[in-house]
Amino acid sequence: MKRIMMLIIAAAAITSLTGCMSMRTDLVNADGKRDFCEATGGGIGLGAVVGVAAAAASRASCVSEKQKLGYLALDEAGSVGVALPEDPKAAPVVVGVRDGSEAQKACVRAGDEIVGINDRAPADTQETKAWLFGNIADPVKVALKRLEQQLEFLIKREPLAKAAGQS
Repeated sequence: MKRIMMLIIAAAAITSLTGCMSMRTDLVNADGKRDFCEATGGGIGLGAVVGVAAAAASRASCVSEKQKLGYLALDEAGSVGVALPEDPKAAPVVVGVRDGSEAQKACVRAGDEIVGINDRAPADTQETKAWLFGNIADPVKVALKRLEQQLEFLIKREPLAKAAGQS
């Protein structure tokens, strides 16, 4: 009886140390292209700890590589809520402002030319989108030309999910 109890306790201990974990980070870039980094790890006994740790390291390495390519974690990525021309080489002129966006609150209007972002002059729409895109914790200093007037605003980035399809 004692031997059976020992076997039951041993089996319970092994089972409690068995595990598997899947980790995924969804990513997005300034053009709205989505990607992800995913890893799974696990094992039996202490191997579960090693397997999960290896999976976490693998996912973190993948995220780091994607960040070098301009991707951010989807839940950290944002922009200001303006629509820009489809042509990436077009002049950076606002063609629309999302209702309720931070850009609208700052009085950005369709027709405004974006002449500066964080004290840099964007060459075209592609560069403008890339510079407006970033971490939602970081506001963006945007300089606009409206008619002959130069305006400057500090605009908070909002989550991309809220800004759906706009920069």
